[in-house]
Amino acid sequence: MASRRGPRATGTDGSDFRHRQKVASQYSRIAQSKWRLRLMMTLHVSLVSCIVLHVVMVQNLREIEIWEWTWLVSCVACILGYRALKKNNVVMMKGFMVGVLLFGAISVSVGLFEMAVIRPVQMVQLFLLMFGMSAGFIHVLEMMTGKILLDAWSSKGDKSS
Repeated sequence: MASRRGPRATGTDGSDFRHRQKVASQYSRIAQSKWRLRLMMTLHVSLVSCIVLHVVMVQNLREIEIWEWTWLVSCVACILGYRALKKNNVVMMKGFMVGVLLFGAISVSVGLFEMAVIRPVQMVQLFLLMFGMSAGFIHVLEMMTGKILLDAWSSKGDKSS
């Protein structure tokens, strides 16, 4: 074995390290997917703060749509997602994905349908329309990245693949 200051191991010129310095592709894919999901969840939480600001500014709670209230619950799913990433927890990741689907994507879809079809567009609704499209895009990316992680975590230890 070579040391930093001592003599080199016999039989080597020091260039045989390349075969030992590779990270398996599945581990780099997991690390990249975790980073992407953290980014998407951070954007999700920033959108939650926008809706909370909207709720505070409206001051009349009757003007807040039901889909906005249910969408705020999707922040709880982000907490599950952050915790799932720390421990590679498949059950929490599934809970995150179900929460994002039920409280996030479906609520935003209902809101976008309501704004696009049922009511005429006003300035406040234009903000909500842009919000809804951004949130829908983020939810799709969260679901795709979560699925990649679920597949990777579920196949860990599986010798057949």
